Amino acid sequence: MNNSLFERNASDTNPEGYNMGMWIFSALGIIELIFSLLLYKTEKGPKGHGLEKPSANAV
Repeated sequence: MNNSLFERNASDTNPEGYNMGMWIFSALGIIELIFSLLLYKTEKGPKGHGLEKPSANAV
């Protein structure tokens, strides 16, 4: 590939090469936080499935 986006090699002499990976992991973390808050909101509402309640088979 002759794209400058993929030619940025990360190393100790080129720390800017890590920027794309950090953006990706940060975006995934934010998306994960949003989905976990939506799940929590849904489970606390009247249509919750009882995921936080103990089951009858718990030891």
